[in-house]
Amino acid sequence: MLIGNSLYIGLTLLKAFYIVAYFMHLKFEKLGLQLALSVSFIFIIYFIVLMLIEGGYIHDHMPQLP
Repeated sequence: MLIGNSLYIGLTLLKAFYIVAYFMHLKFEKLGLQLALSVSFIFIIYFIVLMLIEGGYIHDHMPQLP
């Protein structure tokens, strides 16, 4: 039973890959996808770094509450 379920899940994922790759034309847009993901990732990392810097500044310069 486990082999049958594993085979069914594997074939379903393969079918989903072919649907996305061919019918949605994403197979031919690898560069655009890579660019979109990398720019988004860089923006998120930059935002996290800015928030850490700002949080450190606020922590150092805000008066401590009793």
